[in-house]
Amino acid sequence: RPAGAASAKARMNNLAQRNSRLVGALDKEQAANKSLKQNAEDRKTALGSINQIYAQAGLNDGDWSALASLLESLPEYRDLTTQKTRLENQIELDRAELEKAGEPELSDLDGLCLEQLNTKLSDVASQARQLRKDIADVSARMDQARQGNDVQKLIAVREEARADLRNLQDEALFASAGNFLLNEVEQEYEQTRMPRVFERARDHFSAFTFHNYELRLKKGNGTPRLFATDLVQQQDRDLHELSDGTRAQLLLAARVAFAEEVEQGKVLPLFLDEALDQSDPQRFAAIVRSLGRIAREQGRQIFYLSSDPLDVDRIQNALDRENCEIAAAIDLGLIRTGEVSAGGPQELHVDPGPTVPAPDGMSAAEYGATLSVPTFRPALGSAEQHVFYVLWDDLDLLHDLLTNGIERAGQWKTVSGTPLAARLGERSLTAAGIGCRLDLLEIFCELWKQGRGRPVDIDALHDSGALTARFLDDVVAIARELDGDPEQLLAVLAGRQDSRLRGFQRKSFERLQSYLADHEFLDNRPILTESELRLRALATPAANELAGSVAIDCVQRWWRWAEKFATPGAESDKN
Repeated sequence: RPAGAASAKARMNNLAQRNSRLVGALDKEQAANKSLKQNAEDRKTALGSINQIYAQAGLNDGDWSALASLLESLPEYRDLTTQKTRLENQIELDRAELEKAGEPELSDLDGLCLEQLNTKLSDVASQARQLRKDIADVSARMDQARQGNDVQKLIAVREEARADLRNLQDEALFASAGNFLLNEVEQEYEQTRMPRVFERARDHFSAFTFHNYELRLKKGNGTPRLFATDLVQQQDRDLHELSDGTRAQLLLAARVAFAEEVEQGKVLPLFLDEALDQSDPQRFAAIVRSLGRIAREQGRQIFYLSSDPLDVDRIQNALDRENCEIAAAIDLGLIRTGEVSAGGPQELHVDPGPTVPAPDGMSAAEYGATLSVPTFRPALGSAEQHVFYVLWDDLDLLHDLLTNGIERAGQWKTVSGTPLAARLGERSLTAAGIGCRLDLLEIFCELWKQGRGRPVDIDALHDSGALTARFLDDVVAIARELDGDPEQLLAVLAGRQDSRLRGFQRKSFERLQSYLADHEFLDNRPILTESELRLRALATPAANELAGSVAIDCVQRWWRWAEKFATPGAESDKN
């Protein structure tokens, strides 16, 4: 029947559809079961990770509030971690500085130990002040005895003073040692508190100027002020008083020091773009040699950009004295255009600067004459004296100092404690030995000047207001001829025998004499004899630090040189 067939077909279609839906449902059920199984595994993994996070944080499982508190402190933790890394780098730099200064054991001391050391040194300083007062009282009694009319009383007082002096010798040594230690601690304290960038800039500035200048920081009630000390002339100069070349050296020293500070332990290349174009040949060589030492000691790359092809030869000449070489010289013009900057090698050749002659077996007198060593004049102070007078018995070491630009005793101040000083002290005489000789020279000069007054220079004559413009230059010239001796100068002015003083007024002489007396250029104390000076000089810590008879030999030679060159018309040879 047709109606039954249609009905059966409809039922078959319906059944097929239901079967299809059943198959789809079974597939979905299977997929859902699979997804549920995967979700269960993911949940188990997530729960394990969560439990691990709680465990690593040291928290109980499920302690969400404590975990939230830790998450809130995460930025602070990251900041503290960064600060910790920076402080560790700073500590390493401080340890390196202490190692460089020869005091590595200070890094192991705690605050209490340092306070105790400071208290101990303060007590030593107090005792030193009392001992100096006692010595001053003894000296006053000796001076009073010298001025007496009774010869027998004078002799008795003198013998008593000598006995007191011998009894107080050990105490004086202790006082000087205490004062020395206190000065060392004060200097160490200032260096510790001193900004690191300033300290590095000071070291570089000293090296760049061949140790002729020292960068200083003057403290006061107001803002600290920078100034430079001319170690040759012993004069303080404000920064605006420096020449353009010296200011350029200071600026470069500050930039290098700042670069070293911001590196935080890393060593980065330095790029200098015509940084030496304002430097004269001597400054140019000093800076390049110092940069060569920096590159060698720190393993640092330094790129120097210049538009002057001659700079290549200048730089190499300077580096040769430090046993360094230019790693590469790149001509950017040749790379860009294919054209060389000069027609040949001879156009780029620069003659090396003057060199210090080597002793080569010469005696001290011969070598001094070869060097044209200036006259020994203790009245000018120790800083002005040529290092020949300190190292006459070690000419090879003397040659090393001169080669490194150290000609005057005052220049050693900024060299002491540096790697250069350690390298120079590798010979028979150590850096500490050089320092002791220079300390003894300073003591000798101060004792020599007793009774002879302060040297009169152009500034004193100008500030006195006693001289007219007509006579100022002539009197300055006379003062220089007399090494600034105030008594000899006044004697020449009073006698008016010099043709340059024709017409010189008596009232000008009186005004100058009054000014020199009021400003302590005249010294009424008695001039020390050779034995008195030697006794006082050899009773100092500097003399005791020198081995054997070196201190005695130094004092005797200095006295002989000082007396010889103080005599008008004395020969200029060095014996």
